[in-house]
Amino acid sequence: MQKFLSKLLKIITRVDVASIIFVILFCLLNFFFGETIPVFDGRGWDGIGYTNIVQNFSLKYLLSLPRYDLGRLVPSTIIFIGMSVIHQPLTYANIILAFRIYNAIVLILGTFLWSKVIEEFHVSLTGQWLMVVGLLVNYCFLKMFFYYPVLTDQTAFVLGISQLLFYLKKKPAALLAVSILGTFTWPNFFLGSILLLAFPVQNNPNTHLRHRSKTAIFLAYCIVLMVIVGLIFFHYYVDSSIRIDLVPRIQSLFPVSVLSVLLIIFFGSVELFSYGNFNDHKKICQNFDKKWFSISLSTFLFLQVGIFLIGNEGTVTLYSTLRLFFQTSVIRPFNSLVAHFAYFGVFIVLAVLFWRKIAQIANQIGLGLSLFLVFYFIQFILICESRQLTPVFPLVIALTVKAMDDLNWGKMQFWVITLTAFIVSKIWMPINVEEFHGPLIEFPYQYYFMTQGPWMSNRMFVIYAGCMIVVAGLFYIFIFKNRRNSGTVAEQKSNE
Repeated sequence: MQKFLSKLLKIITRVDVASIIFVILFCLLNFFFGETIPVFDGRGWDGIGYTNIVQNFSLKYLLSLPRYDLGRLVPSTIIFIGMSVIHQPLTYANIILAFRIYNAIVLILGTFLWSKVIEEFHVSLTGQWLMVVGLLVNYCFLKMFFYYPVLTDQTAFVLGISQLLFYLKKKPAALLAVSILGTFTWPNFFLGSILLLAFPVQNNPNTHLRHRSKTAIFLAYCIVLMVIVGLIFFHYYVDSSIRIDLVPRIQSLFPVSVLSVLLIIFFGSVELFSYGNFNDHKKICQNFDKKWFSISLSTFLFLQVGIFLIGNEGTVTLYSTLRLFFQTSVIRPFNSLVAHFAYFGVFIVLAVLFWRKIAQIANQIGLGLSLFLVFYFIQFILICESRQLTPVFPLVIALTVKAMDDLNWGKMQFWVITLTAFIVSKIWMPINVEEFHGPLIEFPYQYYFMTQGPWMSNRMFVIYAGCMIVVAGLFYIFIFKNRRNSGTVAEQKSNE
């Protein structure tokens, strides 16, 4: 019996098994005790469209949908098929319950796939646990996915993990299949996959040397110039008024807000372009996979043309989306970074501190991942509605943990990060404190919208910014102290 218990304990304390058990238990806990958004009978704002798809599912109805809704079709389709098979009435309550069950299954699957991603990154045992903490212990996973069940975010999150896994395992056909599913779950999902398929994994250890070449600076300037053009266009050549439900721009700080965006994009991009893959044009041509680039691009165009011809324009368009991103990114200085900290948690701070090493690791893995990171880095700075970046968040966690893995952090550092992540996740704070009413940028709506960048009030922004600075200082001290201690130990060993 003792041997059996010892063996069982050994199994359930494995990183992969323990993480899956945690997610299963957390899903069960939320089924019985979790909060659900009270807006529109638990459907929420976006969920109105998704429940309508389930209730009215037919070819005629699908052909009448806006293009935006066609790009979010997969979860609702699965829910409709599942409820039809078991002959359940398509009531709001049943549909919401079906989404909750479906999300639980999807998130458990995603946790299993994440354990396979962890294996591909070859990190230490502490690094493996940190990858689990980074993925699971944040507001996005612990609160949003369960509080707001009728969304496509949960599916996109798991598709993002699958996208990364199949890229690392060099399985282009599976990556293409995931990307097709992503097209009907998260509208811009396929774009990143084209880059990954065009430049597969290389695992080149010789790209670790940093070289801030003229090419790197030129490419960074080009990106900054494009952002400047976008800011000018959406602030001066079109209706620059911000939607009345959003936080108004702090006009006196507008120049500082613009400057903060441009500086972050410039210096962040320079780091991404400062390694071997971007400075060796011959190697770029050698690594280019014409076959899978052609297949992925033609598939993407075919799907987009089909959606364009079948769907209606609707209220959410590419123009309206870009306008929202460019206008809300400069509401306040460092608006997006603070919003991502509130939504994705403390690993955003670690990603900033280790950005140079992250750029190096991405380049070592392959040019495709570097280009993918550039593509989403720009979005991370321009988009302050953090949930729009849900599919790429797993990659940020994986690269961040890999970047800091060589520090050999001990138990104390691990538990400090975990405890800080738990506090910042706000799992301890109820949202449905009182009935929602009034403006979105004031309480009680702020209990929910304090983590949604465009609707985060200035008061909550200041609080989150202060917390972010404190966390950054705490982590920096631990990193600096650990590096100094590591250097001292290495020096002592060399003297011996």
